[in-house]
Amino acid sequence: MHYNARVMIVDRTGADSKLVAAVQSQGFDAITAGLADLSPDRVSDSDPDFVVIDNQDDITIGLDLTRALKASPKTEDVPVVLINSDMSAESQASSIDAGADDVIGPPINEVALGFRVRSLVRLEVMRSELMRRRDTLERFAIDVPPADLDHMNISDARVLIVGTPLEADALEALEDAFTVDSEHDPMAALSRLAEMNYSAVIVLASGDTVDQMVEFCTDVRRNVSYFNLPVLLVLPSDADEAATAAHDIRVSDVLFQPLDILDLRQQALVWIRHWRYRGNLIAAARTTKSIVTIDPVTELSTRAFLLDYMTNLVAECQAHDRTFAVGYFKLPEVEAINQEFGYAAGEHLLRQVGQIVKRLVRVEDMGARYQPTELCVLLPHTSGDSVPLVVERVASIVRNTEFLLMGCTRAMRPLLEIGWTEYQSGDSAQSVLDRAGAAVR
Repeated sequence: MHYNARVMIVDRTGADSKLVAAVQSQGFDAITAGLADLSPDRVSDSDPDFVVIDNQDDITIGLDLTRALKASPKTEDVPVVLINSDMSAESQASSIDAGADDVIGPPINEVALGFRVRSLVRLEVMRSELMRRRDTLERFAIDVPPADLDHMNISDARVLIVGTPLEADALEALEDAFTVDSEHDPMAALSRLAEMNYSAVIVLASGDTVDQMVEFCTDVRRNVSYFNLPVLLVLPSDADEAATAAHDIRVSDVLFQPLDILDLRQQALVWIRHWRYRGNLIAAARTTKSIVTIDPVTELSTRAFLLDYMTNLVAECQAHDRTFAVGYFKLPEVEAINQEFGYAAGEHLLRQVGQIVKRLVRVEDMGARYQPTELCVLLPHTSGDSVPLVVERVASIVRNTEFLLMGCTRAMRPLLEIGWTEYQSGDSAQSVLDRAGAAVR
């Protein structure tokens, strides 16, 4: 059976049902293990995407296990979250120094933990896919940025805070990391986004503004220009339904009150780094003189780059029982447009549709021009049930947009045919794409 992510939960007994339920509530496979005698080899054999260590009973054992996991070549890249009873600055620093990717303190809100794991799993997927994209670009002899997201220079980052005002000391903690603007009114915040180039948005909701702030996040995501902009939403501790709604509209991360400002700052920095790194990779691919990586018409990836990338992804799925999906788009009217108005008009339409596809896919996804009038989107770690949402979102915007074409005196709404498929055991990159194309209707 394929799954999107497997989370290993480690505690004293190896059977924390509440933590398991929290992880499973987000659609992940959960496995359990006891702290005693757990080794990097045993973790590696279980092949988790993520490890959560309940470190509340004996912090020393949890720190020792974290150090061992990070020191082993087999498990050094597996993210680790520690649940600590002591959340003092000294304790958190010790956990991070041991190699923990995140630290969570009591009381443990199982719902909040589930959402935190969901966000951290997505960050790990983003990291692995960005590194895969980087490796693919290197195979095409393209000069790419170093493979180190944590040390990216984001000193010029500007963040917009929307909603409940922060206390002075909390605001100061954020201003140590980036330039901060604040806006209480969501409508005024949307205007600010249009006027200024922000690296992230932090949305702070109080008890009576939850619905308003979720709607603001929805408005941000509806704008194709902001679809991948990091958006972090902070909710009251009991706003479980709002958190689910926020994730459904693809908010980057959801955090709950009481707010740990240092945690918020760290999460913002991590999301900004991933977002910026993706931009650097795209820029590197565009600046090369080779036309085998970026299609000059749509500015999406080329067929050659897509197939190379997918071949590597298929090998990983076969080795680790992962899955991915492909969405497919056909523009059957392009040939008629070429004949009536000239090839410049047809390419103009393809370029505009390509821009919509590029803006409406996540950082970890890849849009490509597979055939002259056919585009596709590769969605790593995505099951078939989730693909229609992505494909229909893109299709809805294309079908409801009036495009002005070169040489054409009237705007047009093009016919767009869509399809999708999911990777199956034994597939090759080519067979997945062939099946996606055959599913178009």
